[in-house]
Amino acid sequence: MSRPKGKRRGPKAAHAPPPPQRPAAFVIAALSAAAFVVLALGNIRATSPTTDETVHLVAGERSLAAHDYRLSPEHPPLLKMMAAIPLRSMRVWPGERGGYADGSKTLGLLNESWAMAVTNPMAAWYYAHHLLYGVRDAALERLGAEASSVPSTAALTPGDFLNDSATMFLRARTVMLLCGVLLAVAIFLWSMEAWGPWAAALSTLLFCFDPNFIANSGLVTTDVGTSLLIFASVWLFWRLCRAFSWPNVAAFALCFGLAQAAKFSALLLVPTVIVIALMQGRRQLPRIALAIGIAFVSTYIVLWAAYGFRFSMAADPQRAASEEAAARATLAQRGLDGPVTDGHPPIRQFVEESAVRRALADEFPNGAPPAEARRARTSTPVGLLGRAIIFAAGNRLLPEAYLYGMAILQDSMIVRNSFLRGEYSTTGFSDYFLWTFAYKTPLPAIAAILLALVVAVRRGLGSREPGVGSRSRAQLRPPTPDSRPPIRPAGLLPFLLWPIAIYVIVSVRSGVNIGHRHILPIYPFLYVLCGSLASLWETMEPRRRMIVAVCAIAWIVTASLFVFAGTPAPLWSRHLSYMNELAGGPDRGFTRLVDSNLDWGQDLPRLSAWLREHHAEDPIDLVYTGTADPRYYGIRHHNLALGYFAEPALAPGEVPPSRYFAIGATAWQGATLAADSRDYWRSFLARNGAMLEGKAGYSMFIYRLRKPSK
Repeated sequence: MSRPKGKRRGPKAAHAPPPPQRPAAFVIAALSAAAFVVLALGNIRATSPTTDETVHLVAGERSLAAHDYRLSPEHPPLLKMMAAIPLRSMRVWPGERGGYADGSKTLGLLNESWAMAVTNPMAAWYYAHHLLYGVRDAALERLGAEASSVPSTAALTPGDFLNDSATMFLRARTVMLLCGVLLAVAIFLWSMEAWGPWAAALSTLLFCFDPNFIANSGLVTTDVGTSLLIFASVWLFWRLCRAFSWPNVAAFALCFGLAQAAKFSALLLVPTVIVIALMQGRRQLPRIALAIGIAFVSTYIVLWAAYGFRFSMAADPQRAASEEAAARATLAQRGLDGPVTDGHPPIRQFVEESAVRRALADEFPNGAPPAEARRARTSTPVGLLGRAIIFAAGNRLLPEAYLYGMAILQDSMIVRNSFLRGEYSTTGFSDYFLWTFAYKTPLPAIAAILLALVVAVRRGLGSREPGVGSRSRAQLRPPTPDSRPPIRPAGLLPFLLWPIAIYVIVSVRSGVNIGHRHILPIYPFLYVLCGSLASLWETMEPRRRMIVAVCAIAWIVTASLFVFAGTPAPLWSRHLSYMNELAGGPDRGFTRLVDSNLDWGQDLPRLSAWLREHHAEDPIDLVYTGTADPRYYGIRHHNLALGYFAEPALAPGEVPPSRYFAIGATAWQGATLAADSRDYWRSFLARNGAMLEGKAGYSMFIYRLRKPSK
């Protein structure tokens, strides 16, 4: 019996054919990266410097120009110097290239705060303010004011200031954006190498439309740069464990060292790589241990190089000591007095006093009386880290500024005001970062992360070599007679999850709950893990694949640009205040989180624009907790909060009633105030019949006062 003519039928395919390797995946990734740059540049141009940026940029400029590391030592100098590179072509007063003749009065303030910065870390903030927002002598004469007390109600123009801070930050922020772009590239490459091009496109898409990275990549801070170096170090370590080679060792060691020169939190790479190495098996361990040892040596060299291969923090300790002695008499009345030194920071004294503050923190959260502190100092141990810092400083094992910065960082963790969902704490919340993750992560990213974790556990991705079928580079690479057998690690999952676990555990225990940005380094690992979902997508029927892809892209993009909580809330160039629908959107986010999660002093340009639109020419009452100078943006005001180091704060009863009252969300919540003052400003507004008239961005509330100020 003959077979009927027609098509031959074979067994039904168990899975749909995989999507062809078209340029579409690379196009999606490239368009995502382009959108990331455009959105980040929008934030750069539309916002004022955030609280930490002023001192970071000035510290970087001084490190490059004067080779002096006394300003802001609580962070290593690498990323700060990177941000300050474009300032070297500017005439940043009072640099070593002539300076301005019209700034002699502000120069005196700069010299005083510069001299005191060796022994008093707070002096760096005053120096940064005077450098960025110092006023010309001609403007001071016109106003009849001293450089240290220019009225906040004075009408100043950008030309009255010695420096063009807007251009300085535009250039520096644009340079820092490079860290975000490189991080997107690294995420694409690792996801591509692990799962294939479609996975790389998904991982890149999730990262590039994450509002937290869009916002923070354009800031002169250390968070995104450190995220890049930590992620790249673990990625290069993964490649090293897959195939040991000296180029892989060199790349890993260099990146590991650069991470340590970027931020102290990069020290968590040490336990991370050790834990992962111990999971690789005994046969592979000797070579991996050798690579880690080389990375430690590289770190030691890189750290000394970052500080100019010099132990002393000041470029000339003897000159620093004489300058400090000359400035002490005039600065004592401004609260900048400190211990007399020989031009070196008082590391031992600082560590001992920090130990006392830690021991007495529960009994005296606002600081112990001097008598109690002196009594406790004789019997309070400094702890293991304190002893290590003192020993390293005494034997000059590491740069002085690095050790002093580590001591300052340890001290800052003792008592730190924080706010979470209507509650306050000085020691932190154990679930703080769980809530910031829930509120600050876009919903499509949360869904992808949770699904990827479930798939990873069910498929046991930690038990086999990663790769998507024939697309794995390890499988595509043909063996050669001379090639050594590659090291086979337990799998990809330990390299993605151990960095997350260690970083989160330490962050929770630190008690420093001032911003979601502190756990940004975990997200690149999560987004690479999300790339594994591409293997599920590839098994779908072609039509279903198209529908899922279009819906996923649309959801990811719109979640970054809009928050649908009640009515659509546009987020164009306002990504720093991003909150998702679970938090009620950025418009209601202040009831959940404040500080750098929402209000980091970034909305002065929007406040200035709002006042112009409403023809508010008279000074307003202003409670601003950032460090940029509102006068630079044409905002005449009564300064009701000492947030930007311009002049002493005025009590509400000391100023005449104003038409408008503007207050940042952090101050509105009282997040940085003592327990008995947290509702001060809310009560003040209620007593004066304040009516909300508008907002500057999402971070600053503008009220109209109905009654005289009391």
